[in-house]
Amino acid sequence: MLVAGALRLAGLHWDDGTQLHPDERFLTMVTTALGGGSIKPAGRDAAAKIAACKAAHPSTGGVGPWLDTACSDWVPANVGYAFFPYGVLPLAAVKATGFALAALGSADAAAYHGIPTVGRIAATLADLVSLLCAFLLGRSLGGRRAGLVAAALQLARFYTGDPFATAFAALALVFAVRAVEHGKTADVLAFGLASGLAAACKLSLAPMLALAVPVALLAPMRTGGMPPPSRCLVRVAGACILAGIAAFA
Repeated sequence: MLVAGALRLAGLHWDDGTQLHPDERFLTMVTTALGGGSIKPAGRDAAAKIAACKAAHPSTGGVGPWLDTACSDWVPANVGYAFFPYGVLPLAAVKATGFALAALGSADAAAYHGIPTVGRIAATLADLVSLLCAFLLGRSLGGRRAGLVAAALQLARFYTGDPFATAFAALALVFAVRAVEHGKTADVLAFGLASGLAAACKLSLAPMLALAVPVALLAPMRTGGMPPPSRCLVRVAGACILAGIAAFA
């Protein structure tokens, strides 16, 4: 973990601010626009959207709270980016961290030139979570040596959505394996929560929730044999409901 962290954090400004990775540059632009205290909807009906938001939230100039996706300034489509194929969780986390650092004296942390640095550090931390999960999965499925080899093969460098999505997906897999091995409800809930967070980074990871079905079927096999079909259905339904509630939350 220490070696991986040192390699990832060394020379964070290697590109001298040129942002050669197009996805990183795009995420930096969107992150800069988020949480700015104003809305700029994209699309042909932008004027109508602004008017509706100002009518709904006159005291804030049309800016709505976080869950008001039509008017929130934390939604990419409301700040000029109608096409945004990723989840907003990594961007919101990086921008909130930038705001906190700016309040502590790092004036550029929440601005365009500072966000890539904050994002790269955050992506590094997320990638270290993936590295740890790779080790835990490898150790559970193939022994300690396999875990170390898996951990050694992890790689990341940029502020993109993938390190965050991968970290939560890897966490979901760790808890899925734990649920199969130990059959604990807490592991099913943690699996659902991690799956929901992964989908909040990249919607294409939402199907991970379907793993609740084999988890529910395999867990009893590890703890004394397969129960009758009716009990299997109850276990599957219960696991899916628990994981679904946690993921939705």
